[in-house]
Amino acid sequence: MDPLQSLPNRRQPTSALEFEIEKRFGVLPNFFRLCPESPEITKNLWGFAKFAYLDNPLPSLFKERLFVHLSRFCEVRYCIARHMGFLIGLGRPSGDAQSALNTVEEVVRLLERPFPHGAELAPHLQLSHDTSAFTEIPACDSEIETAVFAFAGHVFLQTGDAERCQQELERLFGPIDFQNLALFLAFVRTAHYWTKIHQELEFEDDINHVLATHQALADCILNDPEAGGVGQRIIDELPLLRQRADRAGALLASIVEFSDDAIISKTLDGFITSWNQGAERLFGYSKDEALGQPITLIIPLDRLEEEARIIERLRRGERIDHFETIRRRKDGSLVEISLAISPLRDSSGEVVGASKVARDIGGRLRIERALAEQARLLNLTNDAVVIRDTSNRIRYWNRGANEMYGYSPEEAIGRVSHDLFQTVFPEPLDVIEDTLRRCGRWSGELVHKRKDGHELIAASRWALDRDSAGNPLFILETNNDITQQRLSERALRESEEQLRILNDSLETKVRQRTRELEKRSAEVFELSMRLLSVQDEERRHIARELHDTAGQTMTVVNMKMQRLLQKIKQTAPELTSEPEVIQGLLDKLNQDIRTTSYLLHPPLLDESGLAAALPWYVRGLSERGGIDIRLDISENLGRLPQDMELVIFRLIQECLTNVHRHSGSKTARIGIVRDEGRIRIDVTDQGKGISRDRLAEIQALGTGLGIRGMRERVRQFNGEMKIESNGSGTTISAIFPLGSELVAERREQATA
Repeated sequence: MDPLQSLPNRRQPTSALEFEIEKRFGVLPNFFRLCPESPEITKNLWGFAKFAYLDNPLPSLFKERLFVHLSRFCEVRYCIARHMGFLIGLGRPSGDAQSALNTVEEVVRLLERPFPHGAELAPHLQLSHDTSAFTEIPACDSEIETAVFAFAGHVFLQTGDAERCQQELERLFGPIDFQNLALFLAFVRTAHYWTKIHQELEFEDDINHVLATHQALADCILNDPEAGGVGQRIIDELPLLRQRADRAGALLASIVEFSDDAIISKTLDGFITSWNQGAERLFGYSKDEALGQPITLIIPLDRLEEEARIIERLRRGERIDHFETIRRRKDGSLVEISLAISPLRDSSGEVVGASKVARDIGGRLRIERALAEQARLLNLTNDAVVIRDTSNRIRYWNRGANEMYGYSPEEAIGRVSHDLFQTVFPEPLDVIEDTLRRCGRWSGELVHKRKDGHELIAASRWALDRDSAGNPLFILETNNDITQQRLSERALRESEEQLRILNDSLETKVRQRTRELEKRSAEVFELSMRLLSVQDEERRHIARELHDTAGQTMTVVNMKMQRLLQKIKQTAPELTSEPEVIQGLLDKLNQDIRTTSYLLHPPLLDESGLAAALPWYVRGLSERGGIDIRLDISENLGRLPQDMELVIFRLIQECLTNVHRHSGSKTARIGIVRDEGRIRIDVTDQGKGISRDRLAEIQALGTGLGIRGMRERVRQFNGEMKIESNGSGTTISAIFPLGSELVAERREQATA
């Protein structure tokens, strides 16, 4: 375990602003604890820090190293010490929890760089001249980073070389990133001035501890020649600080021993040299059982290669953070853990071992899996779902947000939502946030900009999530794009006046046209009734002709063919095959004529009614078409008016024909129910159904699949017909009223 990560800052936040600052940096710098009598000053200073420093799009580690470098030139040592602390992990570089860290040795090298003047600057200018414009910011400790820091120092101090250094920076960074760099330099200058006028500003305890325990680092901070010898007073205090460091070391040892995490140290050969109580609880081995044993004691066989790679990285002085793996307990069970491994060095700086901090993450991983499932579900919604922290930085971005705004999760997460959206609020943001804190919710309409620059109007709903102590944690923001709706409403309002003007003149014309259409509709209906009547009569006539004429003729031909076949069998039996085929064809033709005659107009319908005719028809269609048809007829159906029975028969016939030809269904159900004054018919299949567009067309125009004919037949008896369809089938329903004298009247009118 690295002791620099464990020493807490003694002072605790006392206001919402201080809580926000501590949450961003990981510590609460004294820099922001000045002027308690004027909190607005601190608030504005914090706002400038976020804008110019923390949220500046330049890389976090680059900004922090440059901050430390430029702070060498400030007589007050607070800035260089505090930001050195951020670099080595006492807080977060540039307030970024994901930023990489520097080792103490890397910071010392940074602080020991000589600041070039005059002719010493020439090699850096030549290197810059040979370097193309940046596509990415230079890496730590690279030659080009050294040159960039030298140029930035001259621009910052406005030396005689500042102008040509600025020119090189503008060329390397490009116009946009150079402005970001200039903004950053402005904040550093502000910070230095702030510390100069507040001589009471003290180092925090964690910084004092580092200076007391790292002599080389303390010399660089307090004896930097670029600072003009400032810091002698603090140097004089180092013996006292070292005494405090000894006490802190003893306290730290106690903290390590009783930590909930497993804290283990080992040699580079892999033998365990320390084992705290947390390790005993996590792995089940007592300290006596573990000390002196190889670290492979707790490593599963299939993960031994991990340890070899870890040792190799430790020998190179590398630190390993958040390494998730699996280890074995004493009882043989496996445990999911997260490892943080730091190299241990002797007084000469040589790596002699390592300290490991292991934390059981089984519960966390289960929570993460549950959260991943929740995130998957959130991706199913069409709304944009954004989760942001109390500093309004985006922490979650669903698929709906990606589609609505055009930003990928990688582009959006970590950005301040209001800046990303360029939000236009309906009222001051402070008022909205006050409502959110008081009520836990807020809703309203916001104007946002997409990535492509187009504006949209969002119906936005915010919900505040708090921890068990009532402190704000996250804000759930759900946005729905209502741009088209609002544009439609505006267009509607604009057209209402025009419509009002047209309405008076159109109303008379509409009434006149309506009367004409009603008259034409009545004429069309009357003609339709006549056509249907003529069609039914023609079917009845053709069926009778087929039965009486063609059927009798086929019977005679069949009889003669049978006698001819008998003679052939007696006189020339070897010739019987062809006549037998002809005889079979005649039998089939005779059967087809009879079936066609019955389908055109079944005699059973006139003789016995629907209850007899429909089972015969259904049975025949099932045999011919291979459809399993279920027929349910109400027992109290009885006989209906002959014309109504014919219409119901034709309706069912047309429905089943559509099922056979179009639906692809192998089953169908027919239900006929007679209840209080009406007959209800339902024909249902389980086929592919009718598409939404096609169904809308049928409903509107009444065309296709014989629908118009069916509607006219139902309308003939003042009935109603309805079509319902989806991906699992289609249902056609019709209702016929009974006892209406209009039935006969309409029929007589149609046949007159």
